[in-house]
Amino acid sequence: MWWKNSYFKYITAFILLLIAIFFMKLMHLFDPFLTIFKTLFYPVLIAGFLFYILRPVVELISKKMHIANVMAILITFISVTGMIYGAGYFLASTIRKEVEDFSHLPSKLQEMADKAKMEVEKKDMGLLSTNSIEHEITQYFSNLTQRMGEHFTQVFTTVIGAATLMIIVPILVFFFLKDGKSLCHLPLSF
Repeated sequence: MWWKNSYFKYITAFILLLIAIFFMKLMHLFDPFLTIFKTLFYPVLIAGFLFYILRPVVELISKKMHIANVMAILITFISVTGMIYGAGYFLASTIRKEVEDFSHLPSKLQEMADKAKMEVEKKDMGLLSTNSIEHEITQYFSNLTQRMGEHFTQVFTTVIGAATLMIIVPILVFFFLKDGKSLCHLPLSF
């Protein structure tokens, strides 16, 4: 019979699988799994990248100094944290200067607006009104502050996501480095 053919069985199973996926998507059964996947994908990806960068360093420290693997991992973490702190310390003056320049921005904008107003009044032939220009600039900056308020939730979400990454990634890297030998052979076992 034709329905006992293996081709028919595979096609039927494939069609039933597609129908099941369609109904699962309709009933939102995949949403919790997608949320978990989206939450864990980037930390695991970053941790895997750092694992392959830091693994030779940890092995070198543990072999040369004859210490336990966990202590070598902690020494590596302390060293990397120190390098990040040092870079932040040396860049802090530049960042502070930029923030101070940004805090003087309103006075500089007012000064530029006054100069522009004087130039427009000096060379005006009745085509431009300084009041309309002031109104447009004021309206633009009021809309800017309104838009910044609207995007506050996106900024807050981004900051929380970055903080979560800063907490989760070192923990994952620690356990990846601790169990690194078994982790390297895992993809090859498939």
